[in-house]
Amino acid sequence: RALFKFAQLMGYCRHDPTIGVDKYKEGTHHTWDDLELAAFEQRWPLGTRERTGYALALYTGQRRADLVSALWSDLDLKAGTVRVVQEKTGARLVIPIHSELRRALEVWPRRHATILATPDGRGTSAPAFGNMMADAIDAARLPDRCVLHGLRKAAARRLAQAGCSPHEIMAITG
Repeated sequence: RALFKFAQLMGYCRHDPTIGVDKYKEGTHHTWDDLELAAFEQRWPLGTRERTGYALALYTGQRRADLVSALWSDLDLKAGTVRVVQEKTGARLVIPIHSELRRALEVWPRRHATILATPDGRGTSAPAFGNMMADAIDAARLPDRCVLHGLRKAAARRLAQAGCSPHEIMAITG
């Protein structure tokens, strides 16, 4: 828009083709802080679907579509890694399994090929998982700014605080 306004002022064009085009949505998701993470963990103990979804989100840094498509067969517990092919980017990732994620997965039952199976043993969609996590976040009495995508950002923040380079963080989060 600014470029076309300038072009009009300079006489390079008469019409601004950006008029009527919706502005690009700007903004950001809140990065959960350590107190918010602790509050969620206190409300949702290991062994709950909410805590397992939280652990997958926080300790892999993946988007919800990639979380719900995670398979038990993607885990290599001997090597301590999880394989991910990101839906959005097609990036193929091999992510180290954090000790807290391992703890969450060890107590979570294998009801389905996907890790985040529903209580009745079926797979779940990304929107349904997002809704379940929104309800879990509300039940933990966290502020409205805490959303599932903020766990992805918290993962990146923690990787940076652990001394990972920007390239290492990108390699994990895709």
